[in-house]
Order: sequence, then C-alpha cells, then structure tokens
Amino acid sequence: MEAAVNPAFEVMNAEGDVVATGTVGKAPVTQPPGRYDVRIRTVPPVVVRNVTVRPGAEITIVPD
Repeated sequence: MEAAVNPAFEVMNAEGDVVATGTVGKAPVTQPPGRYDVRIRTVPPVVVRNVTVRPGAEITIVPD
C-alpha cells in the first residue's frame, strides 16, 4: 500500500542514466547542479523533464 501512496522515483542525467533514486515523501536526494529528468514510478510512470538544479537550491517537484 505504501508504494501506491509514496511511489519510488528515479533521477536521470542527460544521457538517461539513473543517478539517484528515492521515495516520494521520504528523505530528499542531493544532486550536483545540472539538468535532470525525474521518473515517478507510478502506473503509468510520470516523467518530469528538464528539472534544473542550481547551486544551493532545494527543489520540490509537483507533477501535473
């Protein structure tokens, strides 16, 4: 049941490599500045593209 409420997510770099994983609503992940895609592992998956991480910034993603 928790997976439905708090699905896993993956952070992917420009090459499409998974560089971080986590769970929605749990501990945040830390990434160096850059541009990433985030895939939330729901059915169907939700992909948020071109998330820009700036130095020292904290980002919260709210999918449409």
